[in-house]
Amino acid sequence: MTQLGAKFGSYLLATTSPVDKNQMHLKKGAINGGFFDSPAYGNVPHIVISVDNLKKHMLVVKKAGGKVSGKPIDIPGIGMFIMFKDTEGNRVGMLQPSPR
Repeated sequence: MTQLGAKFGSYLLATTSPVDKNQMHLKKGAINGGFFDSPAYGNVPHIVISVDNLKKHMLVVKKAGGKVSGKPIDIPGIGMFIMFKDTEGNRVGMLQPSPR
Protein backbone atom coordinates (compact mmCIF):
# COMPACT_ATOMS: atom_id res chain seq x y z
CA MET A 1 0.00 0.00 0.00
CA THR A 2 1.29 3.43 -0.93
CA GLN A 3 -0.41 6.65 0.23
CA LEU A 4 0.02 9.13 -2.62
CA GLY A 5 -0.98 12.23 -0.64
CA ALA A 6 -2.93 15.40 -1.40
CA LYS A 7 -1.09 16.11 -4.67
CA PHE A 8 -2.59 12.85 -6.01
CA GLY A 9 -6.07 13.24 -4.51
CA SER A 10 -5.07 11.22 -1.41
CA TYR A 11 -5.29 8.08 -3.53
CA LEU A 12 -4.10 4.94 -1.72
CA LEU A 13 -2.42 2.64 -4.23
CA ALA A 14 -2.63 -1.11 -3.59
CA THR A 15 -0.04 -3.13 -5.51
CA THR A 16 -0.46 -6.90 -5.36
CA SER A 17 2.26 -8.15 -7.70
CA PRO A 18 5.45 -6.96 -9.43
CA VAL A 19 4.95 -4.52 -12.32
CA ASP A 20 7.06 -3.22 -15.20
CA LYS A 21 8.05 0.39 -15.92
CA ASN A 22 4.53 1.04 -17.32
CA GLN A 23 2.91 -0.31 -14.15
CA MET A 24 1.67 -3.41 -16.00
CA HIS A 25 1.79 -6.78 -14.23
CA LEU A 26 4.68 -9.07 -15.00
CA LYS A 27 2.31 -12.04 -14.54
CA LYS A 28 -1.07 -12.11 -16.29
CA GLY A 29 -4.16 -12.35 -14.11
CA ALA A 30 -2.95 -10.25 -11.17
CA ILE A 31 -4.95 -7.27 -9.95
CA ASN A 32 -3.76 -3.92 -8.63
CA GLY A 33 -6.05 -1.22 -7.37
CA GLY A 34 -6.49 1.51 -4.89
CA PHE A 35 -8.76 3.51 -2.67
CA PHE A 36 -10.12 6.96 -3.45
CA ASP A 37 -12.51 8.82 -1.16
CA SER A 38 -15.14 10.67 -3.15
CA PRO A 39 -18.56 11.52 -1.70
CA ALA A 40 -19.90 11.64 -5.26
CA TYR A 41 -19.48 7.87 -5.61
CA GLY A 42 -20.57 6.69 -2.18
CA ASN A 43 -18.80 4.51 0.35
CA VAL A 44 -19.21 1.16 -1.33
CA PRO A 45 -16.57 -0.91 -3.12
CA HIS A 46 -16.78 -1.18 -6.87
CA ILE A 47 -14.90 -2.68 -9.77
CA VAL A 48 -12.81 -0.34 -11.93
CA ILE A 49 -11.95 -1.29 -15.50
CA SER A 50 -8.83 0.15 -17.10
CA VAL A 51 -9.44 1.50 -20.62
CA ASP A 52 -7.19 3.09 -23.21
CA ASN A 53 -9.71 5.75 -24.31
CA LEU A 54 -12.29 6.86 -21.74
CA LYS A 55 -14.46 8.90 -24.12
CA LYS A 56 -14.68 6.02 -26.60
CA HIS A 57 -15.65 3.53 -23.89
CA MET A 58 -18.24 5.90 -22.42
CA LEU A 59 -19.95 5.74 -25.84
CA VAL A 60 -19.71 1.94 -25.81
CA VAL A 61 -21.46 1.86 -22.42
CA LYS A 62 -24.25 4.15 -23.65
CA LYS A 63 -24.75 2.17 -26.89
CA ALA A 64 -25.02 -1.05 -24.85
CA GLY A 65 -27.78 0.43 -22.68
CA GLY A 66 -25.72 1.50 -19.67
CA LYS A 67 -25.84 4.93 -18.05
CA VAL A 68 -22.75 7.06 -17.48
CA SER A 69 -22.85 9.02 -14.20
CA GLY A 70 -21.75 12.64 -14.50
CA LYS A 71 -18.54 13.78 -16.11
CA PRO A 72 -15.04 12.26 -15.92
CA ILE A 73 -12.91 13.41 -13.02
CA ASP A 74 -9.13 13.71 -13.03
CA ILE A 75 -7.43 11.82 -10.21
CA PRO A 76 -4.04 13.59 -10.25
CA GLY A 77 -1.23 11.24 -11.23
CA ILE A 78 -3.66 8.31 -11.59
CA GLY A 79 -5.92 9.10 -14.53
CA MET A 80 -9.37 10.08 -15.75
CA PHE A 81 -12.22 8.30 -13.96
CA ILE A 82 -15.97 7.88 -14.47
CA MET A 83 -18.67 5.69 -12.96
CA PHE A 84 -21.46 4.04 -14.92
CA LYS A 85 -24.36 1.67 -14.30
CA ASP A 86 -24.66 -1.38 -16.48
CA THR A 87 -28.00 -2.64 -17.83
CA GLU A 88 -28.63 -4.48 -14.54
CA GLY A 89 -27.95 -1.41 -12.37
CA ASN A 90 -24.48 -2.47 -11.17
CA ARG A 91 -22.09 0.43 -10.54
CA VAL A 92 -18.77 0.07 -12.33
CA GLY A 93 -15.85 2.47 -12.74
CA MET A 94 -13.67 3.11 -15.77
CA LEU A 95 -10.19 4.57 -15.54
CA GLN A 96 -7.97 5.82 -18.34
CA PRO A 97 -4.58 5.71 -16.57
CA SER A 98 -2.25 8.71 -16.77
CA PRO A 99 0.94 8.09 -18.73
CA ARG A 100 3.78 7.02 -16.46
